[in-house]
Amino acid sequence: YNMFWGELYKLNMFTRKLSGSEIREMSEDRCSEGEMIYEGERGMKWEQILGQTKYGNVTESWSDCISPAAFDKVLSDLQDYKESLNRTLEELGRTQREKEVYQADLQEIEEQLNSTTMELEQAKSDLENKDEQLNSTYLELEQTKSDLENKARELNTTSQTLDLTQSELVKIRAELGKYANFTPLCSPNTTVTSHWDLLYSERFFGGVVTEEKLGVLRSSIQKLGNFLEL
Repeated sequence: YNMFWGELYKLNMFTRKLSGSEIREMSEDRCSEGEMIYEGERGMKWEQILGQTKYGNVTESWSDCISPAAFDKVLSDLQDYKESLNRTLEELGRTQREKEVYQADLQEIEEQLNSTTMELEQAKSDLENKDEQLNSTYLELEQTKSDLENKARELNTTSQTLDLTQSELVKIRAELGKYANFTPLCSPNTTVTSHWDLLYSERFFGGVVTEEKLGVLRSSIQKLGNFLEL
């Protein structure tokens, strides 16, 4: 059974009987430190009661008063908080400066990146142009290759024609050799009087045998052959 029910605050026992004025002085303001005036006469102190083990339903509650020691503690905490806040502000200032440096570096990197991107785009465009030029050059080379192949075939045909002409000339010389004894030696003539004198004319004697001259020779030899057969 609880013999007491209520609240206690600043319960002190003194070693002497206090006067009414002393009691009134301490009770006028519950947050005052009047009992400290009689510190040497306090037999049991309120601080000692708070430090004892509590039993039953006894609980502590926070009062709206603050002691000088607590006030000093608050001031000390505020000072520590102020110093911590100043350090934080200095750190924030340093961080802000570093941020500005990083932003400047980032801006420079972005500008370099944009420049590099433009250079890459230009290089890409140049490569595309080079690729088109290479394709055009490749087509031109293919056309040149085809033209060279055609020229090679024409040269082969011409070579075969020349070989055939040479073979025919050999035959003509052989045929003419048969009748050499029947043809008198003479110098080149300006006027051809017979088919026998054809090779001694200025047109043929010592000259290059062309396709046209070869045709004339074939015709003359044919006529000579017809004459000999008769």
